[in-house]
Amino acid sequence: MLYGYDEIKDESIAMATQAKRQICIFTQQLEHRIYANQDFVKAVKQLAIRHPKTIIRILLRDNTAARKKGHRLIYLAQHLSSSFQIKKIHPEFAEVIRGFMLVDQVGYVFRPRWYDPKTAFSSFNDPLSVKEYQYQFDKIWGKSELDRELRQL
Repeated sequence: MLYGYDEIKDESIAMATQAKRQICIFTQQLEHRIYANQDFVKAVKQLAIRHPKTIIRILLRDNTAARKKGHRLIYLAQHLSSSFQIKKIHPEFAEVIRGFMLVDQVGYVFRPRWYDPKTAFSSFNDPLSVKEYQYQFDKIWGKSELDRELRQL
């Protein structure tokens, strides 16, 4: 169990650091406290550079904060575009309140309510849970469209 943004951020950094091929992020606002953190972005960058077939997929409901404030991960995605895909969550799924990050079909950081930093869970080795979250992610990914607003800020 994780409590607070600092623990969620630290666990997300550790999870991204262990990634070998894939990271999938399902997020409402691409929260700066977690995903724009310099150490998180550095871990993702190392992954993208290290493996040419790396895939980093981000499902994002609202890109307003990322566009207005700027965002290190979005900046990285624009410069390493062959490794990144960002889609806006299809309106059919706009009411989904959870948030999660999946790594290599084995690890996850899961927040039942994305806006509530008091409760989050993680595991570095739980393929069965990741399989279920990946199914949810892929279902929404299939119905969502590329976020063209974030191509070049």
